[in-house]
Amino acid sequence: MRASNNLLVSTTAALAAACGGAQPAGPIPPTAPSVLLVTLDTTRADHLGCYGHGPALTPQIDSLAARGVRFERAYSQVPLTLPSHASLMSGVLPRGTGLHVNFEGAIHGDVPLLAEMFAASGYRTGAFLAAWVLNRDFGLARGFGTYDDLADQAAQAQDIGQQVERDATEITDAALAWLAREPEQRFFLWVHYFDAHDPYEPPEAFAHAATAYDGEIAYIDSELGRLLTWLEKQGRTEDTLVVVTSDHGEGLGDHGETTHGLFLYDSTLRVPLIFSWPASLEPRTVEAAVGLVDLHPTIVELCGAQASSLVEGRSLVAGLRRGALSDRPLYAEAEYSLRSFGWAPLQSVRSAGWKYIKAPRAELFEVTSDPGELRDLSASETEVLAGQRRVLANLLAGSTGREASKVELTPGADANLAALGYLGGAALGALGNLEGLRDPKDCREVYSGTMRAKQLSDRGLHSEVVQLLIPLVAESPESDEVWSLLASSLLELGRYAEAREAFEKSLRRRPDLPGRLTSLGDAHLGLGDLEAALEALSRAAEAAPRDGKVQGRLGLTRARRGEFPAAEAHFKRQRELEPESPNAPTNLANVLFSQAKFDAGLAQLDLALELDPRCKPAWIGRLRALVATGRIAEARATVKRCIAALPGDPAFHQTLSVFARSTGDAVLIELVDELTSR
Repeated sequence: MRASNNLLVSTTAALAAACGGAQPAGPIPPTAPSVLLVTLDTTRADHLGCYGHGPALTPQIDSLAARGVRFERAYSQVPLTLPSHASLMSGVLPRGTGLHVNFEGAIHGDVPLLAEMFAASGYRTGAFLAAWVLNRDFGLARGFGTYDDLADQAAQAQDIGQQVERDATEITDAALAWLAREPEQRFFLWVHYFDAHDPYEPPEAFAHAATAYDGEIAYIDSELGRLLTWLEKQGRTEDTLVVVTSDHGEGLGDHGETTHGLFLYDSTLRVPLIFSWPASLEPRTVEAAVGLVDLHPTIVELCGAQASSLVEGRSLVAGLRRGALSDRPLYAEAEYSLRSFGWAPLQSVRSAGWKYIKAPRAELFEVTSDPGELRDLSASETEVLAGQRRVLANLLAGSTGREASKVELTPGADANLAALGYLGGAALGALGNLEGLRDPKDCREVYSGTMRAKQLSDRGLHSEVVQLLIPLVAESPESDEVWSLLASSLLELGRYAEAREAFEKSLRRRPDLPGRLTSLGDAHLGLGDLEAALEALSRAAEAAPRDGKVQGRLGLTRARRGEFPAAEAHFKRQRELEPESPNAPTNLANVLFSQAKFDAGLAQLDLALELDPRCKPAWIGRLRALVATGRIAEARATVKRCIAALPGDPAFHQTLSVFARSTGDAVLIELVDELTSR
């Protein structure tokens, strides 16, 4: 089979049209349907029953496919959550959205989003997101009247890495409550489920599935059923377009990839795609290869409107209506390898039954006869390979490149990222000289070892992390993220000099990453080098001026240097940035106590305990100040209050017992012993 270069003409012309003056989207007529868009994060098509997976427990999705239109071969443009959803919502390739990996920025403001169009046409618009990676900071909230993400929870979380995802039941509950408030109004509703993302821990009711991954998908399917049931009970099924898809698949060990993001094989690119609109679409299966980038113009046309000329995807309405749809080249990319590991990025194009992956060692697969991509034909099919290279080059030449809008990520963001199972990535902008970078295929052992190390780190097994990563950084010294993971475990182990060196190496390509700079400051503090700590933390504050935790670290460092007025200023700024956290008033109280300002310090601790009655440092600080100023009666009363606030906490009770004995006050000792023994 040979590639047809006739595809180049139509593709380049279509993409080049988007480079001229942008034409705005046309209005959606009042007769258009409501739209329910459901994205199942990390869900492989071949793990659903309607795509032939025998052990699947997906009756809701299977039934939807049976009465709707199922696309057999649908593919993501990038196997990562944020950039994939950006292309899906905009109809623009990653090069045009400016988003290539998670967390690197917000979608470019010129790029049109589906919700904007629906909102402008009078629709009620709502989105319910299950993972922090899609928070409003990254730009996809434009046009949504309700954007129910994890921003508020993340801001209020006391522990870094807390509140980075929500389960399917919570998402469905929120979406149904939103629908019920105005059940008759036309809506555009986006519901995002994250449960199939690793780690795979399905609820007990779905633990009997063939695998834990299948169990997570079965759980999502049951929650989707609740949404479909609401439509049926409200008589809204006929006038609602339901679209179910995924942002990307999951490696599950295929091609040496356990999760997703590193490679461009179909295990992570192929996704389900189902349209159901009983009033307008007859059941059928479409065999043509299509992309998530095509969803935006398809939904717009189904609703009787015209997409903006900036949109690079094509409408699939011909396939939905008649089943016949021609193939056209489909682009995909993976820059996670570059931005997280310093290895070569990957690009691919699929056309005329072939799939070409551009890499230091190119790969070519005849995917019609080799869907598992097990036989690389690049050495034998040189003519086809040359043709596919031209297809890719022409496709990229015809697309518009844009930079992502800047987003300020905080040290907490680094931990949120890790809690979601990702290593970070540097926002590098346009790709520069890539000569000499290693092929990710040659780095599988480093990648898999790093993923194992991250799992060990999550379990607090930092000695094992260090043992595993030291040979890996020797094998791949260019990988800043591996150095960062090693440095974090060294810091946890109190190996401050080694941690300092590792953090410095992790900052070579991006010396302004606030999370790493903060941790570098902690390493310097551990070594007693207050001057170096202050320099690193000041750089972190410059990179993330709205991050309260950095201000807190700066305050602590200034206090250790005896610079109390400067420390107070940092803690007051921390309080402004984290008004719900007890940390700033607790830290400020300690600085005030160091200056013998006991009444002012106690007032700050009262504020901290009002914010969080279980704040242990605030209780201990209050007790120390009361004893230091001879207020023993108040100290005894405080003991009763803090034990009432923290019952059943043996570690804290032990701390109280040690403190009471340090005072020499027999009554206080007896009181603590009596209350903690109950």
